Amino acid sequence: MKRRVFLLATLVLLGVKSFGSGLPNHRVLVATLEHLFPTTSRFAGAKALGFWGYLQFVMRHPSFSSEDVHFVFEGAKRLADEYPLFLIYAPPQKEMVLRRFEETLEGQEWLSRLLYYGLEAMLGDPIYGGNTKMQGWRNFGHTPPKPMAKTPFGKACG
Repeated sequence: MKRRVFLLATLVLLGVKSFGSGLPNHRVLVATLEHLFPTTSRFAGAKALGFWGYLQFVMRHPSFSSEDVHFVFEGAKRLADEYPLFLIYAPPQKEMVLRRFEETLEGQEWLSRLLYYGLEAMLGDPIYGGNTKMQGWRNFGHTPPKPMAKTPFGKACG
């Protein structure tokens, strides 16, 4: 029986490893954001706050640095390449992996950038695709501004 379990576990791990290396970088990016900004009993997390929608929206704008786009996705690719099972890890394992990744200069800069964009998504105006239903503001008891923005990136209403 132990031999069968060992063989099955080996096949599963090899299959997951080969599958993991081909994962789209956005899934690793989203999983990292969800780990950095988890949902708790008091706060909405990355998923509820629409972090991925925010990143997609702002990264498409011409003012957004193409170098940042490349850096964010290359960091996710590197994390997936170095830790192909990252997406199936439990939170304590993800924390350990991210702490190890943070020990490298690129990993530290990548995580710092994700935290920056995560805070923008959580606290920015919902018109940019994040802060879904103003939940980020509610997390901190912030009163929404009045009037609310009608168009993103300061475009004039026409």
